[in-house]
Amino acid sequence: MATREERRAALIRKFKEVGAERVQRLSLGWVHLEQKPDDADAAAEFMRELHTLKGEARTVGFADIALLTHKLESLAFR
Repeated sequence: MATREERRAALIRKFKEVGAERVQRLSLGWVHLEQKPDDADAAAEFMRELHTLKGEARTVGFADIALLTHKLESLAFR
């Protein structure tokens, strides 16, 4: 049976992997929205990715990332 530290380390490894993919999608989405700011579907997808990244960061205890993504959610598309 894995120890608590081993489980946490596994969660962090998974977060880094999945988080990198999310950041890539967010980057591509941002570029797309700069070119097509009225694309409501792309804006909704961007916000879903951002919200999910926030939740995943909270799950592994990365408060700074969670706070940053929360602030980005507040600022986006004002």
